[in-house]
Amino acid sequence: MRHKVGIGVVAVLGLIAMALGVTACAAGVSQKDYDAVKAEATSLKQQLEAAKTGGQQAGDLQKQLADLKKRAAWSINTDAKPNPPPAPPPPGATPAPPPQPPAARTVPIAFYVDTVTAAAGESKYKIDATYGCMRTSLFKRGQRIVWRMEITDTSTGKVLQAADVEKTTIKLPNGETLNLAFGRHGRTDDSPWFWAAGWDVPPDYPLGRLNYTIEVVTKDGKTGSFKEMTLAPSMVELLQTTRPDPDKWKMTDAGLLIVD
Repeated sequence: MRHKVGIGVVAVLGLIAMALGVTACAAGVSQKDYDAVKAEATSLKQQLEAAKTGGQQAGDLQKQLADLKKRAAWSINTDAKPNPPPAPPPPGATPAPPPQPPAARTVPIAFYVDTVTAAAGESKYKIDATYGCMRTSLFKRGQRIVWRMEITDTSTGKVLQAADVEKTTIKLPNGETLNLAFGRHGRTDDSPWFWAAGWDVPPDYPLGRLNYTIEVVTKDGKTGSFKEMTLAPSMVELLQTTRPDPDKWKMTDAGLLIVD
């Protein structure tokens, strides 16, 4: 295992965002609090590095980092470095022309789609996420993926509800088909209404991207389909663990590949 202590520290610091992220979204984080936690995290990391030579007990420092994770509300990476400036073109080189967008197209139905974690106990495999109803594209085997969707008729601007739609389905790569249902999500009068469906990832389902398709047929005969944009880090990905060991993954042109 390369740089085992350093990687462990970065992993712990990366968990800060998940520890109290809900609090941060609700109340915000002051610059003073941010600077204080960053300084504490940096100090603990330096002490852990010293502990490798036997100067201190690493176990006690790991506990302090765990306590910091519980108190903090954002992610801190003390090893972050600024991006290098782009390399200048060679003398006499002709600059490449700027990329041109594809030809404009018109679609009958516009989609908003995201994926979130399920609430505790919803998956039949009893595998829960740390927090429920959080937007993410990374899921473990055994967890439930929840799709949320809003669809709009582009000719009228109408947001479509159950009375407007004949069929809404999610097609998975293994041949399964899920039906999305329209309903209110929440217990208050101002709770949002949207389409939703859930799927429990089988424990033996292949790892990697989940290339699903959503298809909609309206009662007045319009059809629409949705696929995720092919941006590898943003696409739904099935992992052995939602937080892969840095020594067991690598990034390729095809995206994140998990090495079991």
